[in-house]
Order: sequence, then structure tokens, then C-alpha cells
Amino acid sequence: MVYLESSNPQNHNFYRRHGFEIAEEYRHSAEMPAVWRLQRNPLTKSKNGADLYPHA
Repeated sequence: MVYLESSNPQNHNFYRRHGFEIAEEYRHSAEMPAVWRLQRNPLTKSKNGADLYPHA
């Protein structure tokens, strides 16, 4: 499993194009902005060695 954290919701579409999905939204405290944890399965290799996303 591969994951990243993002505090900018404007970046979510970029990460989705690379196979990530939102797994969790959290705040360290009520006064802090939201942080999202995004995750995806690791890339696999095709027969010719090219990277393939898990959903491809």
C-alpha cells in the first residue's frame, strides 16, 4: 500500500489521476485545517516492463 497526506483539497484530482483515493480525513485539533490521507496499491509491471496502475 502506498499513501500520502495532503492538506490542499485542490490537489485531490491530481492524485486521483495517479490512482490515489481518499482513505481518511482528519484534523489534529478543531482549530487546525483538515488533512486527507490518500492511498493506492503499488504499481505493477507489464510484460514489456512499463508501469501499470492497479486500476488499469
